[in-house]
Amino acid sequence: MGENSLGNPEFVSELVAQFAGEIQAICKRGETGELDIPDVEREMQEASRRMSAIFTGKTKGYRVTTWNTARLGGLESKARVFLASLKVNYGNDFWFDNSDPVAGLFFALAHQVVSAYLAARNGATEHHLPDAMQYVICMLMGYPDPPVESEPLQKSQVHGYTKRDGTYVKPYATNVVAKPKPAPGGGVKGHTAPPKPKPIPKAIHPKPNDVGEPVGLYEPHVETDAAHWGQPDKIATFIPRGLGGDCPYKLYGGNAVEGQKPDLKEPPLPEVAKGKHLSVGVVVEESDGRVWTISPSNRFGGYDNTFPKGTLEDGINPQASAIKEAFEKSGLKVEITGFLADVERGTSTTRYYRAKRVGGDPTDMGWESQAVHLVPRERLAAHLQSKYDQPLIAALTNNNEKS
Repeated sequence: MGENSLGNPEFVSELVAQFAGEIQAICKRGETGELDIPDVEREMQEASRRMSAIFTGKTKGYRVTTWNTARLGGLESKARVFLASLKVNYGNDFWFDNSDPVAGLFFALAHQVVSAYLAARNGATEHHLPDAMQYVICMLMGYPDPPVESEPLQKSQVHGYTKRDGTYVKPYATNVVAKPKPAPGGGVKGHTAPPKPKPIPKAIHPKPNDVGEPVGLYEPHVETDAAHWGQPDKIATFIPRGLGGDCPYKLYGGNAVEGQKPDLKEPPLPEVAKGKHLSVGVVVEESDGRVWTISPSNRFGGYDNTFPKGTLEDGINPQASAIKEAFEKSGLKVEITGFLADVERGTSTTRYYRAKRVGGDPTDMGWESQAVHLVPRERLAAHLQSKYDQPLIAALTNNNEKS
């Protein structure tokens, strides 16, 4: 099935995720004062109408299915029933365009994105956005409703629906979660069974990636109790809040960035084997003896936890690059204190520096990290399970014994 087909579950999932990212961007503009509340609502409505135009065949460039365009028994009919169930619970609190029920469906999803965004800003990770996105995707595809374990788009756990004889059943609460039964033909002409949709992120990183796209997090971390920050024997975990601080490398003029150690005696940069590239990393030590680590978003590179590092870009000296990588990956502003080791990793040869934290905020981590941790030194070996990080733990221990 074509990549731009509205019968392709992966493509539909991507469109819904992009919509969520657009709503998140609107939230940020409202938070900074660029938009006032009426403007936020208006832009959310316009975004919802654009999505409706795509899924009802009014926007060129998309391959629609019978489910999308059927006047009776298709997407618009099901969206209309869904909106009626929302009105049962919420009255006229939501915006509805009776002539465009699919836009109303997306507007309800937009409110779930807003709720998740506000929850993330307050440090919470539990919200209903993943359930809501899964529910909407199933509706857009013409699949049976997924089991409802929480409150995806309304207060009742079971949505209102219309029986085959035309009888409408109002939404009702239940503690029983039934497994969905496949509709005859899979709900879409030509399907014998609905294919499994693309996994839905459980959270959205507050910072977009380098090309402005939203970053979904499939297994987000949970922040530890705030008291762990002041307990040297505990691991303290921080999750992203998207504070938007300025990168010190850009703020202070590139290679002139503060925090470098000009008199540092370090070996020449190592030779790089064919097929690898040169990277720079940093091991940041806290005054209480703990060490800072990061969790790459969605276990990128296969890492649960590791130290901040990144490719050494042309025109940037190694120490400045290490300071830049520390901020982008962990939100911390650091000062180089020494040379640690050169390590051969899977795809790179990486120079690592030792450093200390002098500012910043770990919740200001960039999109490439989904958590930042402050780890007791004696627990690093268990915390960092990659074979490439073990030599750094040994080098850190040796250096401390010498000093």
